[in-house]
Amino acid sequence: MTVALRFLSYRERTEHEMREKLAGAKEFTAKEIDSTIGYLLEASYLNDLRFATELAHSRLRNKAWGRYKIRLDLKKRKIADEIINKVIDGIDDETELKSANTAIRKWLRKSGTNGPLSKKEFERAYRHLSARGFCAATALDVLAAYRNAETEEL
Repeated sequence: MTVALRFLSYRERTEHEMREKLAGAKEFTAKEIDSTIGYLLEASYLNDLRFATELAHSRLRNKAWGRYKIRLDLKKRKIADEIINKVIDGIDDETELKSANTAIRKWLRKSGTNGPLSKKEFERAYRHLSARGFCAATALDVLAAYRNAETEEL
């Protein structure tokens, strides 16, 4: 139990992470791991929904990720699909749009691009937003402000 609580003291964890950590410690049997996990769930020390919600908001705020990339990150962490769906559905369009704006401003600053984007720059910017997990509609909404006459028909 002490090992589990110490592991939780650093940051929020998923049930899967905790099982892996305890299984990696040779002194725990499967029965002890199950009872420890049960206690932590009952005491609300472990909560995958809370973890997933916090992680999603952190990724939106700090890394400027979109829904798709957040979904992949949660799947990678072995979060249940129903929890992932609930968390992704809880992200409102306005918040994702702000995140996409942050991502594109940061990309423009890094690439040294100013003013309206050429067709090639527009396509690169679109691919950048797509790689960060934003859907086509969100990417195009954000990039609309950076269009020039050459990219109007895109």
